[in-house]
Order: sequence, then structure tokens, then C-alpha cells
Amino acid sequence: MTADQIQVSRSDDRRNAQILSTMWLLIGAGLTIFLSGFGVWQLDNIFCTNLRSWRRAVGLPWGVVLEGHGWWHLLTGVGAYYYLTWGIWLRHCLNGRQDEFSLKWPRWYSLPTIVKAEYPSGFGEPDIAKKLR
Repeated sequence: MTADQIQVSRSDDRRNAQILSTMWLLIGAGLTIFLSGFGVWQLDNIFCTNLRSWRRAVGLPWGVVLEGHGWWHLLTGVGAYYYLTWGIWLRHCLNGRQDEFSLKWPRWYSLPTIVKAEYPSGFGEPDIAKKLR
């Protein structure tokens, strides 16, 4: 193995470790959001009578915040979206296309997305991307 091959191998190892770390973070965030939805819904079921009286006292539009079943729908939907995004990214990585796609997740409170990688002008696409067209 030449020095260039060793350097590329180490670079790939660092990239793969970074991808794996981000994937675990994505899974943890999605699972936490998903399970939070169930937690809120259970609290809504347990304290239903109190929450109803508070909703009536507060009135619209702020009473909507106390609708646990609605929060269940929102939080489990967002948690499922994180899982689907993870699955798409995992598929690209397992197919050896992790250089062609990347995860864009600029802030912890934003939704992650998978986007086609942008290449600096003059460098073009990797050879495998050209072959797949």
C-alpha cells in the first residue's frame, strides 16, 4: 500500500466515523421526539379533566397548546420523518454513494434533509456519479 493510498484510507475512515456519529445523533433525536409525543399523549390521558378546564379557562388560540393528542400527532410525525431521513441516508451510504449525497442539518431545531452533494466548480462529479447516469 502506498502512502497516498494510506492517506485516502485514513481520510475515508474519518469521514465514515463522522457519518456514523451523525447518524447516531439523528436516530437519538428522532427517537426522543417520537417518544416525547407518546409521553405528552399519556399525560393528556391521565390529566384530561384538568387540561380540559385549563383549555376552557385560557380560551382560543392558546388553549390549543394544551391539546396533548394534537402534540402526539406532530411529535410522532416529526420523529418518523427523522427515521425516514436516516433510512434514505443509510441506503446511500451502504450503496457506496456517501460522496454524492450529504445530510444537511444546520441546527438542532431544524429538519434534516438529504441533498445531492455540490462539487466545487472545475472539479466535476466523482467518476461513479458519471457512470450511474
